[in-house]
Amino acid sequence: MNISEIIGRKIRIIRKSQRLSSEKLGEAVGIEGSYVRQIETGKRKLNLIILEKLANALDVNIAALFDPQLPVEKKNIPAEERLDLINVPVFEGLPRSLPVVFDEKDAIDYLPVSQVLVSELTDPRQTALWVKVNDESMLPLLNRGDIVLLSRIQSLPIADGTPLLALREDEVFMGRVYSNNNIALLASMDLSGQSMTLPDSLEDTDLQLFQILWKMQRLS
Repeated sequence: MNISEIIGRKIRIIRKSQRLSSEKLGEAVGIEGSYVRQIETGKRKLNLIILEKLANALDVNIAALFDPQLPVEKKNIPAEERLDLINVPVFEGLPRSLPVVFDEKDAIDYLPVSQVLVSELTDPRQTALWVKVNDESMLPLLNRGDIVLLSRIQSLPIADGTPLLALREDEVFMGRVYSNNNIALLASMDLSGQSMTLPDSLEDTDLQLFQILWKMQRLS
């Protein structure tokens, strides 16, 4: 079960426990009942604004939507008190100058992250972060207002197929890792056909790499 399905199922459980129809919940949030049902079945891309409105309409903490085990009646339970949730800082955009530093004191907010999303990370509390996209530099894959969950890559090599965001000075490049004959490439996810060669090591390089774990869309 992926994170969209976890959140959708939890919304459905809470809605039914409150004897609300999908139409009534949609009306409270400002969306159609069919939209609610698509979220509940994991068929609709998740949207942070809608999730916040759904949590408010259901009178629960937004952390409850990320965790299939969190009791729905405990609205104010802190995410950091849950063993299966991690509070991750949110940053406004990607740094545009070197060194690239995401200092936690610069975080604009915090969002809980389910262990489902970070289960493969060695130390998600140290490497995972949310970044709010605040420009058009990552179009068409990421739009202004999207919020993307990243994990800083601390060592190479990286498994083939891993989606990465590469940051070097003011250049941003997104792609998937492909290796052949001991050469690792980051191939663009769009139709441009561009690629960049990955170094053997991240030491003595100004290249910063982040694994793309998940994306939530905001309304334009």
